[in-house]
Amino acid sequence: MFNDLARQRLATVIRELRGERSQKEFSSILDVSQSTITNWESGRGGTPNLDNLEKIAKEKGQYPEVLLAELYGREVRAITLINENELLLEATAEDLLQGTTEISVILSVPVLIKVIHRAILDYLREIKKIHH
Repeated sequence: MFNDLARQRLATVIRELRGERSQKEFSSILDVSQSTITNWESGRGGTPNLDNLEKIAKEKGQYPEVLLAELYGREVRAITLINENELLLEATAEDLLQGTTEISVILSVPVLIKVIHRAILDYLREIKKIHH
């Protein structure tokens, strides 16, 4: 699931989140084994499943989608909770229309349509401002 660079970034995130706590203490917070923490911190072990990514993101104060984007080195400006099942990735209309921003989270088709629709509306508003 993760490439080598993403594993190294995960290792850094885990070490920073653990801070001064022991691996055993931190493993109990995430409800995983101490050896799992050791593997994640080494950057050579296995990778967290989605449930564990969610726990890590929660500990970091992020949405899991933002953590994944960070691990893969992609910029996410903001994610807005639409409802408990849908997230909206926010980027400028220009970025989306010019393809300079990757949508680096997994979105359902209805949410993706909302993102594109919003981007087009923002873009049209900008054009209207320029011509008035």
